[in-house]
Amino acid sequence: MTGERKIGTAWLIVILWLASAACATTSTTPPAAAPSANHASPSAPAAHEQPVAWTLDGSTGARGAGAAIGARLLAAFPFLANGRVAVAGDSGVPGDLQDGIVEGAGGGSMLASGLGLKGTAREIVSQLGPSTFRALVWLQPSNRQPGEIELQLWATDEARQTSTVLMEFVPPLQDEPHLLAGRQWLSFSIPVCGLAWQPGKGGGLWVRRGAGFVKIDVETRGQETVATGSGIPEGACLLRWQENTPGDGALGCFSLAPPMQGGWLARFSANKPVAVEPLREFPLPEKAKRFLSAPFQPDAGDFLLKTASGDALGTFTDLVWLQGETGTTFVALGPDGTIWAVRGDLLSLIPGPRTGPCAAIAASEGELYVAEAGPPYNVRSFSLQADHSWLQSSNPVSMPSPVLAMATASTGKQKMLFMLCAGQPEQLFIAPLAP
Repeated sequence: MTGERKIGTAWLIVILWLASAACATTSTTPPAAAPSANHASPSAPAAHEQPVAWTLDGSTGARGAGAAIGARLLAAFPFLANGRVAVAGDSGVPGDLQDGIVEGAGGGSMLASGLGLKGTAREIVSQLGPSTFRALVWLQPSNRQPGEIELQLWATDEARQTSTVLMEFVPPLQDEPHLLAGRQWLSFSIPVCGLAWQPGKGGGLWVRRGAGFVKIDVETRGQETVATGSGIPEGACLLRWQENTPGDGALGCFSLAPPMQGGWLARFSANKPVAVEPLREFPLPEKAKRFLSAPFQPDAGDFLLKTASGDALGTFTDLVWLQGETGTTFVALGPDGTIWAVRGDLLSLIPGPRTGPCAAIAASEGELYVAEAGPPYNVRSFSLQADHSWLQSSNPVSMPSPVLAMATASTGKQKMLFMLCAGQPEQLFIAPLAP
């Protein structure tokens, strides 16, 4: 019995030795723990993520296409709506495309260059504050096919991976959208200035010629001269038709030729001489006069928009108003050609659309029309979005010479934009507006 126990113990020892040897032979060093996702760099796109492909309309030009991209980014990446977006890109990408994305994204989005930030996408995004900017939009030419542009969305939130969008433009992206040519409508025999629209049955277009005013019938293009004998200085002027006045209406005329002397209000009544009286304020709508005023500043030759409490909002040389869901927005043309706006319900300042210096403005309901002061003298249209950004709403109108004044008109049949252009002498051009 004792011998059997010894043999069994021996075999058990052998088996245990073999098992331990096998474990020692097959064991390895445990793998290092995988890095936590919380420590992933926001600048490294996921290797397994397939780029999204978008096809966009290139006929609207770089700026128009950029605005469409900005709006589409907000829809595709909802987290962008809770903050601002910075936009930058490679030098091989049209600059107008970046400007358009800023417009389309809205919400105070800016070009990275406007923040003083330069460098690679990695360098720029590392300098953006996550509490203010949600992401950087980086643009660069794609290496897949000519004309294709790669958009990288670098989130400032470290928990989000960088997303890539490959953008193809059909037709190919143009430097400038399809331009509409303004149609010459009327030529004058002697110089005129100013342009205003009188609505209603007996209405028409008004211009200033010499010491008098000329009303132009839109249907027949017939001209009726109304002499005033008021001694209003000749030269450049601003005209604005004023409603809700006694008689058949009144036309405000402000002299823009030095020395600036303020303005005059010409009242028209049937079978009566034209009554002319001094006008010291820009003619605002009656409802607006309850909370805004715009006195003329003769020393500066411009107007000052003020609240009823006396707070100054800004100076301007022309003012129009837009009608939208939030009420009335007043859009001003500054003396330096910049555009700014004020919401009537909040009296808060709003930056104007991103354009070069402008020479004239006009409005029709919710559409703003701006005439660029420098060549190629295009007239662009913009609509104000709910987040106070501006979206270019139609193709520009190409003009052959600088625009001196503009007015929108509606005859019941069609809406039109009239543009008084510099010439030898001046000429009136017309462009149809969307109904």
